Amino acid sequence: MNPTDILANTQGARMGSVIELAEGGEVGVVLPGQPPVRLRCQVLQTSDRATLTLALGARVLVLPPPAGETFGVILGLLAPYHAPVEEPKPVPERLELVAQQELELSCGESSIHLHADGRVIVKGQDILSRARRTQKIRGGTVHIN
Repeated sequence: MNPTDILANTQGARMGSVIELAEGGEVGVVLPGQPPVRLRCQVLQTSDRATLTLALGARVLVLPPPAGETFGVILGLLAPYHAPVEEPKPVPERLELVAQQELELSCGESSIHLHADGRVIVKGQDILSRARRTQKIRGGTVHIN
């Protein structure tokens, strides 16, 4: 009996297991049932990546072939969901931020403003400046309080 005849009254995707990985790209799949049904399948190619990586025994979701067709289609692997792990981004040795008129860094009540005319404004509830060696304050005029 032809596998397509057995599945003629079955609509939709079915779960199956990979039983063969042929060199020509065909995949043998068995669908459980009485009797079990063996299908030749192709793999759905998505834009995400070229193809699925399959192994013998892998559980797959299969769309059986329609009447008159030879191949079913493997829609995907059946496996537990794993949340993607975001790789930490490398920290650059140097980072340059450039603006035409003004650059502002702010967090809550604190901010640093850099102006194109050379003014630098640092604002915050408390401002702490530390130096391991000499700390210098230079300017045409220095006002403290």
